[in-house]
Amino acid sequence: MTNALLESPPQGGGRSMTELCIDALPCLTSDIERVQRRLTATCTIPGRPDLTEIIAHLVDDVPKLVRPTLTLMAAYIGADPTRPVTDEVIDAAVAGEHVHIGTMVHDDVMDEADSRRGRPSVHMRWGNTMAILSGDYHLSTAADLSYSFAREPRRVLAKTLLALSSGQMTETADLFDRGRTVERYLEAITGKTATLLSTACRVGSILVGAPDSIVAALGTFGLEFGIAFQIHDDVLDLVRSSEELGKPAGNDMREGVYTLPTILTISRRPQIRELLTRDMSSADLTAARELIVQSGALADAIEYGRDRFRRAIDALDSSTDRAPHIGALIDFASGMLFEFS
Repeated sequence: MTNALLESPPQGGGRSMTELCIDALPCLTSDIERVQRRLTATCTIPGRPDLTEIIAHLVDDVPKLVRPTLTLMAAYIGADPTRPVTDEVIDAAVAGEHVHIGTMVHDDVMDEADSRRGRPSVHMRWGNTMAILSGDYHLSTAADLSYSFAREPRRVLAKTLLALSSGQMTETADLFDRGRTVERYLEAITGKTATLLSTACRVGSILVGAPDSIVAALGTFGLEFGIAFQIHDDVLDLVRSSEELGKPAGNDMREGVYTLPTILTISRRPQIRELLTRDMSSADLTAARELIVQSGALADAIEYGRDRFRRAIDALDSSTDRAPHIGALIDFASGMLFEFS
């Protein structure tokens, strides 16, 4: 497997992300390969290729290892960026990806999503029961990998699982609520998305013994980037095709998940309320997307996402001797937010 994000040129051409990071973080490519090998190994059930196929369904050819890469980069910033990270940091990076995959599998069951990462979702291939068990397996593997960690990183991971559950419950409670507020939306995405990205940064730096100030700064960076990341994803859901997304386009609105662009449009174009129903047709979806663009809500959501990413950057002190490594982290994160460029 290769990390496609690192191999992709940034928007507008020029040097690839690998070229931008390689001088500052010379061990990144080889450490990502270690993560991929460990991830594959922890998705293998000895003697049961049938079950291994289910567990590894969303692992093969992962297009982007955002959370593991953040963990590695945070570890480099907190310690020696010229040396490979320890096996413990690799396990932390893999644990974060298992949490991410487990929640994706569960989300697809709840959303009745047909596809994920350009392939049929787990529940479409093997049914809801096996999908739920598969998601549980990934979450359990994350807990098992963190067993040997010191108390603080274990506590951070445990709090993250609570936040993920709380965020998802908040979102589920607000389904089809046309009165959903921006505040409730932010509460949900902070829990279900941003907290895990923050944890990826915090745990990576904690495990290498970074000072509390660096751990806190990286945690804030991850949180603010995570909010921007989810807003970016919500924008893509409205402007990209299913083929480009690797999952059904416009699925959020169909499933009653009203994201920031939709929430802003409801107050500006009240007629969209008539389209936001439990049996939303394809024509209604098209009309709703047009209203969102016409109202300026899409542009405002993009600008709000940009602002949260600026907050992420402001949390980091780029005036230190770690400036090149911090710059590599910022370049990596900004590469994920191409619609904001």
